[in-house]
Amino acid sequence: MKMDLKSTNKSCQQGFTLIEAAVVIMIVSLVMIPVFGFMQYKQRVDNQKDMSVNYERITTALEIFLKQNGRYPCPADATMSIGTNNFGDEVCGGTGVNSANNIYRGAVPTAALNLPYRLAENHDGWKLQYVVDQDQTTEANYNGAGNINIVDRGGNPVSSGVIYVLVDPGIDGKGATSMFGGAGPACGATANDSENCDNDRTFVDSEKTDIFNTASANYYDDTIYFQRPREDTGFWMTQRNPGSLSGLNIVNRNPGNIGIGTDTPSEKVDVSGNVRVDDDGSGTPTGGSVDVEMTIEAADINADNEVIIDQRILSPRFTYGASP
Repeated sequence: MKMDLKSTNKSCQQGFTLIEAAVVIMIVSLVMIPVFGFMQYKQRVDNQKDMSVNYERITTALEIFLKQNGRYPCPADATMSIGTNNFGDEVCGGTGVNSANNIYRGAVPTAALNLPYRLAENHDGWKLQYVVDQDQTTEANYNGAGNINIVDRGGNPVSSGVIYVLVDPGIDGKGATSMFGGAGPACGATANDSENCDNDRTFVDSEKTDIFNTASANYYDDTIYFQRPREDTGFWMTQRNPGSLSGLNIVNRNPGNIGIGTDTPSEKVDVSGNVRVDDDGSGTPTGGSVDVEMTIEAADINADNEVIIDQRILSPRFTYGASP
């Protein structure tokens, strides 16, 4: 029997039909869609983790600035381009800083905070917005009480008396500016996140949505970060000792009185209890000096060294040179 080798070779060389190829492509697509979705989700999670670290660095720098200066910094000019002289410097009002409703709104003052310039933007190239109570940016007016309010999606109060807010405008950049100073999309008035760029003192903290219509009432892709400072944050300052002295100076900026053991101090330093001045740290009062330019008042004064008083000593008992 004679075999038709030419016919057999042609049969072996036949590939998929168009219908078979289309079916294979469709199956592969159905398998890959969830994979791509997971990859996008993982990328968003990773980006959010990175931004959370950036938020922490910025807020830490803000608290350090407060301790050193007795106030929070003003924002930077949001319209200034990266690479421009004075990029990231604080600007208290004026160009690039909105000053409506007793708040300053602009960019993160990275230069004033000694931070890398890249911390001024999010992963989509939009500048973070730094919004701060105006009164808290001057040392004379700082009192640790802000005027910014945070609400949830439904308008319910979340926090009040906030001093500053960091706003990440998300991927749409609504109401923000680029790192080159270009304006992003208009803030609008219908979307849920429009509340975060409308220049008032109320901000919405909500979960992100997957809605594509950025004008939808339920659309929200912002992230806001706010922190109520501790009561003592702005009143204590640490600084290096001058010259060759070791350790740090601790300075209290409080213009009022300091109470130790009492909630109602009546003098600059009002102590309810005993006060010991010791020069060697032994715990035994064998040295040390007390220098008072006004009046020292106590129920019992025991001194082994100097007591220098410019005005009065008020004490029913005063022992000098030996323990009673």
